[in-house]
Amino acid sequence: MLDSRWAAPIRSNGRQAWHTSVEREDENVEYGWRAKIGLVKPSSNGKSFAFSYLTAPQGVDVVPSHVDFRHTDRQQFLDGIENEEALVRDLHGRGCDLVLVSGTPPWLLKGLEFERAWRHRLEDELGIPVVTPMEPHALALTALGVKRVAVATYYRQELNEAIVRYLKEFGIECIVLPELEGRGDAQLYTRSMTTLQELSFADVYKYCRRGVLQVAPDVDGVYINGGAWDAAPAIQLLEDDLELSVVYAQAAVTWYAYRRLRIRNARDGFGRLLREWPPLPADAT
Repeated sequence: MLDSRWAAPIRSNGRQAWHTSVEREDENVEYGWRAKIGLVKPSSNGKSFAFSYLTAPQGVDVVPSHVDFRHTDRQQFLDGIENEEALVRDLHGRGCDLVLVSGTPPWLLKGLEFERAWRHRLEDELGIPVVTPMEPHALALTALGVKRVAVATYYRQELNEAIVRYLKEFGIECIVLPELEGRGDAQLYTRSMTTLQELSFADVYKYCRRGVLQVAPDVDGVYINGGAWDAAPAIQLLEDDLELSVVYAQAAVTWYAYRRLRIRNARDGFGRLLREWPPLPADAT
């Protein structure tokens, strides 16, 4: 059954955007007749997959896979990039028109130059668009004209500082919100992956709203990193109440991926980015 928190934004564009494996299409039309998107997720967390399934427009099939990160230590993340590449190749072999890789920590640790080189190498070899986790976030903020942004994450200092360095390369100044309370990996996360899944969208809303009002009242946008918490239903509420553009990680990669596919997937309920559907910045590579 469709979660009631998603019902309004999903239906607001005139149809229920179910994953094609559960939507009823013409029996004579094959699944994925517009495009087949492969997903490489860091874990099997259902919240991470839900956004891609529930925002897929008619005729788009979504093919899932995951790396199965179970811990949040630095070496596991770095080693996981090799596994992600193997999954990208597998999804290409299964007929995907685009492969979307999620999970920003490994790419934050490696940096923008590595991320671009990795993507370009695979795109040249496979002949399909490959969407990496971090750059679409920066491009989305740029497309909305955000120059000074409040950063909301469930990370510790090392990854938060990596976000600041990363976005600075796009001319975006960051104000990192206070760390999310909780006991997590001493190196990278404030909470374990298991307890992150227990956070509600109301928790995300309260954390972002409180942080912006306390430490970042003069920003022109909010950036919510991470797909492990239930942030999607909070996006529009935060935009309405704070009167700021809010870019959520999964909304950003969705916008970027469908832009690369030349498929319009604008919809209400998830903030300006998906509602206004701006073009990719001119210098997007």
